[in-house]
Amino acid sequence: ENKALWMEDYESLGEIVNYAVVDLDKNGRFELIVSGMGGTGLYTTNRIFEINENYDGLTECITSFEDGIEPDLAYYTWEQYMDENYMFHYVVTDVERNNPYGCYEEIFDLMLENGIVRTSKIATKETIFSEAEVDSIIYTDCAGNIITEEEYENAVSNYFAGCEKTVINIGWSNIEELSEDINEIREQLEDSYNTLYESIE
Repeated sequence: ENKALWMEDYESLGEIVNYAVVDLDKNGRFELIVSGMGGTGLYTTNRIFEINENYDGLTECITSFEDGIEPDLAYYTWEQYMDENYMFHYVVTDVERNNPYGCYEEIFDLMLENGIVRTSKIATKETIFSEAEVDSIIYTDCAGNIITEEEYENAVSNYFAGCEKTVINIGWSNIEELSEDINEIREQLEDSYNTLYESIE
């Protein structure tokens, strides 16, 4: 029933636009993520909608992506961590070509709470190329301090030390393949969520 809301101007999100049904905060009110990617820099734009408290519509979540950098959400598997307060966190990354001779990879902690999506940087990897060859790789922590490759590889496990880890599947589908029939749309959205549910089981 709310297809027009989350499909509004979806072409502006990127050349490839996907959607998935999830429940990031485990409150029983599902979220629908619409994630687009495009451009030579692999730029991503995300919109996240949650079923409202009355279960009769969708509310778009507020996002606070750092410095306008949006993570690449359309991966089929995510690492999920539950902390001691039963809050759920997800490891997401953003890979961006910042110029012909460089590439950034940033790792984030993403969580949804009270309709707000927050991301916190965990670590960054910058690869610098020279004439198509890797010239140098710089690793930094969340505060911008230089770290070693080993510290970068262990950054996520150290960040979530003491948390319960689960690897979940995300049921992404291309938005261009969404049906026009409301019953078929319902089935497509249910299939997307069932992918997530079955992975947790």
